[in-house]
Amino acid sequence: MATADGRLQKEVGDLLLLFAYLDEQKVLDKLPQYVVASPDSMPSLRLYEGDLSVFMALLHNMNSRISEFGSTFAAITSVIHTLQSSSPPELSRLPQL
Repeated sequence: MATADGRLQKEVGDLLLLFAYLDEQKVLDKLPQYVVASPDSMPSLRLYEGDLSVFMALLHNMNSRISEFGSTFAAITSVIHTLQSSSPPELSRLPQL
């Protein structure tokens, strides 16, 4: 957990340095301002917790389906190789037309 805490402290420090620099350059008033009617309208802090979670779920679903298809394809390929390596049926026993 110490690594996560250290990372968080670095991010906060970077943000404070950024705001201090913008304040020194007197450009804080030029930053965009975002206003929402309710906190529910605010974007989530992490992308994968917000709108991206739908795509992440789809990717996980696709990954599991592709794994299933791979297993099925391997089984089919194995059966085909077994059939190809076995002796062909005798055609001489078939009635001639």
